[in-house]
Amino acid sequence: MEATLDELFRDATTSVDKGFDQETAGTYEQFKQDDTGRWTGKVVDNDDPDKLGRVKIVVFGYYDDLAQYALPWAVPDLNYVGGTNGNFVIPEVGCFVRGYFDQGDIQKPVYDSIAFSEMTARNLTKNFLINKFEDYPHKMVLMETDQGDYLTLNRKDGETVFHHRTGLSITIGADGSLTINTGMNFTEKGKFVVNCMGDTKIETNGNLDIEALQGDINVDAKLGNVNLGKNLNKQLVNNLPTCPITGMPHCVGNFNVKC
Repeated sequence: MEATLDELFRDATTSVDKGFDQETAGTYEQFKQDDTGRWTGKVVDNDDPDKLGRVKIVVFGYYDDLAQYALPWAVPDLNYVGGTNGNFVIPEVGCFVRGYFDQGDIQKPVYDSIAFSEMTARNLTKNFLINKFEDYPHKMVLMETDQGDYLTLNRKDGETVFHHRTGLSITIGADGSLTINTGMNFTEKGKFVVNCMGDTKIETNGNLDIEALQGDINVDAKLGNVNLGKNLNKQLVNNLPTCPITGMPHCVGNFNVKC
């Protein structure tokens, strides 16, 4: 028969962190009140039925002999204090976390961080796309998922990169430039406006198609010409080559468009 939580901790010798023995541990109740040390454990369940961010953790040296169903739910200690709700991130099953017992009560575990792992520090994780050694120690990995998403910030030059699991990446360069790389379709619902105070260039290694499915394509130069083509000796475009009444050719074309 597997031990219950109370039965397991009536013998204080199960606490490897404290190193107690039967002569020095005292009673179970005293142990609960006095033990406020930190612990390390492995997440075995993150499907909280109440969806509060709680997880079940096998706390090493404390819950080793407990069945998973008997594990208490560990609540998160939210470390983001920029808003009243904090943040909301649930750790993956199988990851190692660190935490403590609320008021020393071993039935009230609280997790607050990911435990250090040499595998993650040496890029031996599932997501190997981030070169953590590049410009070390200035390149900070602010967020990384096992599915391939990550956010990095170089505190030395300010370069910021958001990478999506599909391969799309958005980079803010050290000079403030914005680069969007994607091999997939880019879709923007609603009105989309790009305002630029300087020169703007759209460059592609393949074909460039501009299509309006339900409207017009308007190209205008309020203070200059609309130039089409590489011919340096641009010619005026005649958008109405002949008169619709007389059939005579027009000698003057469009004053704004040259090609």
